Amino acid sequence: TGLAEKEMQDLLAAGRGATVIYREIPPVGERFVDMLDHSLLEEEGFGSTYNPDLSKDKLPLEAVFCFPQGRFAEIHRIGFRFGRENKPKEMQFWVSDQTPRTGFSPLTTITIQPGSEQIQEFPVPPTRAKYLKMQISQSTGSENVEISEMYVKGYFMERADRQPGEETLGEVQLPEKEPNDTPEQAQTLPLSTYLGGAVGQDEVDYYKLALKGNPGNTLTLYINNLGVLRPGYVLSSLDGTEIEPVGESVLGNMIKVTYQVGPEDYLLRVYRPESFLTIVFDDSGSMGPSVDIVKKILGGYLDNLGEGLSLKLMKYEDDPTPLSDFTHDAAMLKQAMEKEVQGGGGTDTFKGLIAAVDSVSLQDGNRAVLGIFDVLDCSGSKCMTYYTDLWNGILESGISFSTIAVQKGWDSETSYYTNSRQRIFKEIAYASRGEYYYSPSPEKVEESADRIFKQLTSPVEYRLKAELSQTEQKPGAVEVRLEEGAEKQAAKNVELILDASNSMWGQIQGTAKIAIAKEVLKQIIEGLPDEMNVGLRLYGHRYGLNDGKACQDTELVTPIGLINKAQLTDAVEAITPRGKTPLVHSVLEGIKDFKEIGSGTIVLISDGVESCDGDIEAIAPALEAAGLDLQVNIVGFDIKEVEARKQLEAIA
Repeated sequence: TGLAEKEMQDLLAAGRGATVIYREIPPVGERFVDMLDHSLLEEEGFGSTYNPDLSKDKLPLEAVFCFPQGRFAEIHRIGFRFGRENKPKEMQFWVSDQTPRTGFSPLTTITIQPGSEQIQEFPVPPTRAKYLKMQISQSTGSENVEISEMYVKGYFMERADRQPGEETLGEVQLPEKEPNDTPEQAQTLPLSTYLGGAVGQDEVDYYKLALKGNPGNTLTLYINNLGVLRPGYVLSSLDGTEIEPVGESVLGNMIKVTYQVGPEDYLLRVYRPESFLTIVFDDSGSMGPSVDIVKKILGGYLDNLGEGLSLKLMKYEDDPTPLSDFTHDAAMLKQAMEKEVQGGGGTDTFKGLIAAVDSVSLQDGNRAVLGIFDVLDCSGSKCMTYYTDLWNGILESGISFSTIAVQKGWDSETSYYTNSRQRIFKEIAYASRGEYYYSPSPEKVEESADRIFKQLTSPVEYRLKAELSQTEQKPGAVEVRLEEGAEKQAAKNVELILDASNSMWGQIQGTAKIAIAKEVLKQIIEGLPDEMNVGLRLYGHRYGLNDGKACQDTELVTPIGLINKAQLTDAVEAITPRGKTPLVHSVLEGIKDFKEIGSGTIVLISDGVESCDGDIEAIAPALEAAGLDLQVNIVGFDIKEVEARKQLEAIA
């Protein structure tokens, strides 16, 4: 980066391979490549103009560029050649090293003045990036936007073979000491110390965190895996009670987990979770020459199949077809493979790959897909949507997606933002911690498959670091307003059901969720009309996570009756979160509380998903059988998990 400015390169020249890799909303028709089709010297060779129709593609227009040659880049300037009319008015830029969807931080906001020069450059602080996201947020014209060229000046850096976080936390200061397979053998993990270890199948590593008497209350664990597989981890008290994390984030191969803890000693258990792999292959006519190669790959996997890796086989032609469930049974898988791998029919690649991603996304453990195919075929008008759906499915489910590309033509342009198949699946591999192999020969295919198999069956090598800090406690601020006359419209009979499970110790901006919930409930209780009948039911408040009674832990602490505000407030103040989330069981018991009343409203306040295998489908029949005029309303409190939201919406 010490080169003279004149030696900066154009990082977004289509001639080098720069292109758009992802858009959250697939375009109707605009070609972003028209902004990049200039020569390597921006002063000459301008081509077509990017000119989206704003009657079809609404502002803001957003796209994510990936730099050519599979490299990181250091950005110094962003430049444009605008059309004479309909210039953008405001453009925003972000950068990320993670994926085309995540990890973006602001780079700059550019405002283009009316009547300004057609060619303009905007300096930015030197910034390293793998992906550049552009958003056209405002335009001077109402019908279209014209950008003749866009270029980025800077320097190409190292190859982007690994995401940030895949490098180790630091030099190992403390190696794992065996045996540490039981709580009694737990190795002490000093704070702020890098420990290196490995855990294989059917093996568990224990570490002791000696925090007794320490004033800190926020424990942060950094867990870094050095390969494809992530380790599993559980923090517990010395009596075995699991501690629920209050925050978890993943950056590349780095997991950051935070807990709220007391001044006690704790145990950290590290283990190797089960691996689940869906192998999906193109079984259409074009794969005919590669059928024997596919069978050889699958046979190699099955010959080495053992504990720790469950396989599911799928094929696709026009539609995806599962050939097995996830299993260790090699004989059954071989029988399915020999019968089904034929090479005939048409192809719909996206349907097949998306189905494979869906098949593994709900498994609990390390999850991966291996796709073996030759073309990227899609029919119909929604192919760009399917392209985006594939990206979203892979990145949202956190699976590792690997590709073995067979036969030739993987460097040819496609209609997906002019990306080649090779570019698309290399970027998917990078973003998902997978692998991409171009293996046109049987020998290369077998070698590629063998490497992926070894990655999915090897021990998990990890690095650990624990840090303890004291969180500044800040009071929450909540204002409850009742519309004038609202009390006259309020339900006469109400039961509040409050989640008092262990996860309510989690924090929002430094304040425990249970503390916020208590304050809000007390305010609501104080504001309720004196003529209302109100009850309070709690769950998860009496038994710890490992107690056999945790999944039946629901209690009507205040029966439904004429409101006694002091009694309700005292009951709320006495709540101490402890256990699991028997959410469905609590709603079913709440329905029974209205048996003698006949009608009313349940208001359920929860911060998480059902954790006791309760059947949501049982709630509606229970209401019908009870013959009650009863509404169940849900307040989702700080819920980030998509599945949890879906469950609560389904109940309501």
